[in-house]
Amino acid sequence: MTSNIQPPSDAQGPLLRSCKTIKNTIRTAWDLLRHRPSGFAILFFFALATWFISISGNLALDGVSRFIKGEALDLKVFLLSAVIFALCLISGSYAWILRETFNKFLEQTFIAQAKPCEVLIFFVSHQSRLSTPPAEEGPICIDGIDLPRTDLLKDAELIHEKLVRPFFSWEMILRGIYPHHWAGTLKRIYLVGSAQGERADDLGTQRILPVCKAFLQAYVPKIEIIEWKHSCDFEMMQDVQILLDGLIAEDGTIYGSRESDICIDITGGQKPSSCAAALVSVNRRITIQYVQTLLPKEAHRYNLSYRTAPDKLGGSS
Repeated sequence: MTSNIQPPSDAQGPLLRSCKTIKNTIRTAWDLLRHRPSGFAILFFFALATWFISISGNLALDGVSRFIKGEALDLKVFLLSAVIFALCLISGSYAWILRETFNKFLEQTFIAQAKPCEVLIFFVSHQSRLSTPPAEEGPICIDGIDLPRTDLLKDAELIHEKLVRPFFSWEMILRGIYPHHWAGTLKRIYLVGSAQGERADDLGTQRILPVCKAFLQAYVPKIEIIEWKHSCDFEMMQDVQILLDGLIAEDGTIYGSRESDICIDITGGQKPSSCAAALVSVNRRITIQYVQTLLPKEAHRYNLSYRTAPDKLGGSS
């Protein structure tokens, strides 16, 4: 089938890409400061202690030098040096107390409802076989159900009402796309498939990505659907993390997207792949999305962040 999607343009130029990289770096540094204030506080007070001891040492050396030269000994210099050294001890001790106190408390998790995004990443699970090969547009039959393929939510409801075997029914991926497409923010969809397993019957889902793309394109004809070139074992967390990091980095390089533009749908795939996606998203403005398996079957999006803050001192917000 042919596609009316135009290939991406690399004409952003190195200067624009560099500016976006600098902007994203500043944004990431601010996120770290906002979510992990204790670490910066420790560095600040340690630096302050170092500065105090430097001044104290210089004053003391100056006084000793004058004493050796036979000049009058100014006790105020030594007194000031002692006071500054005491401040050094206080600052260093406070930095140590901060470190010990914050380390003894569990990190608090803050989850906030996230907004619709520009880039959606789906883990593609095994889906119901299509009764007819998907065309560029027009209705399609799935297990005896005729889907008009004109409205994401209506077809999802149709599958929910009439399909005898609701699992692996394409319903969840339709529901996952709907809120982003309805909001008008969606620009790209990435389909990630699993690699072929060791068992003879485990063929993986990478091979069905073309079918999945053809099925979905009729619903979102103006949205680019990309079959991700790499696959991995959905039960290997590290492999999934590496795959997602590479995908996000490449999308940023080609399209200039920000991390806040990315949403990873964790409804499909395996539990380890969902955990890996959550780890990739933490403190990076990347959101994760999960479609409810029970009614009303809404797509919930979360922005995960960890803040180091003890209950008695910082509390939760």
